[in-house]
Amino acid sequence: RLVAVRSNLTEFGVAYGVRYIFERADEIGLPAVVNLSLGNHFGPHAGTTPFERALEAMVGPGRIIVAAAGNDAHRDFHARMDPSPGVTEQLQVRFPRYVRDPEAFFFSDIEGWFSWKDTYRFTIRDPQGDVVGVVEKGMEREFVHNRGIVRSWYLEDDGWGSFLLEIEDNPLSVRLSTGTWKVDVEALDRASGEPLDFWVVNWRVNTDELPRFESHADPAGSVIVPATAARILATGAVATRACWNDVRDQERCYGNRPDLGGVAFFSSYGPTRDLRKKPELLAPGFGVVSCRSSSIDPSVWPEDELDELSVPGELYWLSQGTSMAAPHVSGAVALLLERFPDLTPEQVAWRLVRDGQRITDPRTGSEEVVLDIGRALAPPVRLAASRVVQVPEGNRIEWEVETERTAVAFRVLRSVAGGPEHELSRDRLTGGNPYALLDSHVEAGRHHLYRIVAEDPSGVRETLAVLESSVAGTPVPVFRAPDPNPARGSVSLRFGFPPTPAGGEYTLEVVGVQGRLVRRLGEGAFTPEGIDLRVGWDQNDDLGQRVPSGIYFIRLAYTLHRSAPGVSSADLAGYPEGTQTLVRRVVTLP
Repeated sequence: RLVAVRSNLTEFGVAYGVRYIFERADEIGLPAVVNLSLGNHFGPHAGTTPFERALEAMVGPGRIIVAAAGNDAHRDFHARMDPSPGVTEQLQVRFPRYVRDPEAFFFSDIEGWFSWKDTYRFTIRDPQGDVVGVVEKGMEREFVHNRGIVRSWYLEDDGWGSFLLEIEDNPLSVRLSTGTWKVDVEALDRASGEPLDFWVVNWRVNTDELPRFESHADPAGSVIVPATAARILATGAVATRACWNDVRDQERCYGNRPDLGGVAFFSSYGPTRDLRKKPELLAPGFGVVSCRSSSIDPSVWPEDELDELSVPGELYWLSQGTSMAAPHVSGAVALLLERFPDLTPEQVAWRLVRDGQRITDPRTGSEEVVLDIGRALAPPVRLAASRVVQVPEGNRIEWEVETERTAVAFRVLRSVAGGPEHELSRDRLTGGNPYALLDSHVEAGRHHLYRIVAEDPSGVRETLAVLESSVAGTPVPVFRAPDPNPARGSVSLRFGFPPTPAGGEYTLEVVGVQGRLVRRLGEGAFTPEGIDLRVGWDQNDDLGQRVPSGIYFIRLAYTLHRSAPGVSSADLAGYPEGTQTLVRRVVTLP
């Protein structure tokens, strides 16, 4: 099912929209993945902004968020500086060209983030190199200058040192703000030894030129917020198409044809400021044919350019960006959640990264992972054969592995006569091929189901085979092993009575090693159709006091009725008379 939220694209609006989707998923009882093809550069890029914390507070089992990593690797939006104590370095930032418009104001903002343990002095200079003003710790200043209105602060923000520089066109001056502004960064105290990071965070201009750093530019660290959050899956872009047919069915190609299958030149990359790898995955995002809006503003996309980008039929057009890549990953996550509704963000990331294709990013030389949906959805193990063999000791479950893409642990789960399922294998089964496990507690006259499960290192379980076995003989009452045993808390007790001619009655009690009654857990009757029950013991006695640690016996006593309408003595032949007792031992821990 699809839920689309129309948002005002404020951080609050986006968080509110995500919450709405997860609340709708709760109402209809489904898992959900939210795609966020959006972001900004506000904040320290360490997953610590209120926006990121609000989103991360909503993710968990069956609640996944995928976000675009950003398209800023080539735009010089990030700068890093690491001055020595007592040394001054100069940060240079370009205010773009613009045409003054009395209907609008034009501005450019940068933010700087650093350890609050460190102390700096920021001296702002205009494009001629003249000092506009000085900002020191705790200051918030505004300077009116003939080249622009300059606002700045140096404050503490959520435990970080934060520097803001906003340059705005001064409408009362004949001069424009265009040019390279400088900030002298003087390191007064470098107690933390950590660098300073600066980002271009906001702007408004009416030309194609964008603000950028002309010194200390660093494409690493260009991943946008909220993709920098630890529990949000960030997606970068690879190129998957270089040419396409336009609305007139004529072939068009990118001027600089991308390396198909390679990392898109614009795809932002990390690490985050706290040195986590981002993005985790890459997906098709350069040359993607996708839906074309019916209300595209012609002032943004001229008709001839729109015709070149659109494909025959005009319903779809060519686009690019990590905003195109993120939905590929969101779709893959949705398919995984259909099969594993309780996957955590960590399990999703582990599986998609594990099964992705490895490529090298030529910009960094680092290994990156490209989404491979087919492998991600395929079971990690393929069985060549599996069967149940009835042997004198019980049922022997056997299976042989044909291929194993990932090291897994095997588990076997059993259910009897449609009853509840429990784990037959106490520990993870590892070892060599073929595998085998003996069920020595088969129940006569009952149908047994065995499920062979592979568990990957992230804890995700997948069913590889379901096997059946009907055991001959007359069904008898069964009292299964207490779970858990030894026990620190409540103990689950499962028992059942097969179909009998006339039904019967039972009592369930806890007795000590000396035979003293500790607790009566229950009593009742069962019908000729039989019954399966589960009872819990909270380790309290009949007075509600916690029993001491030690050994206790759970005693199940039952008596079969010897008469009922329509039941003859021949029908009761072979069924025991009098009270029968089944006993299980349980060890309680302090």
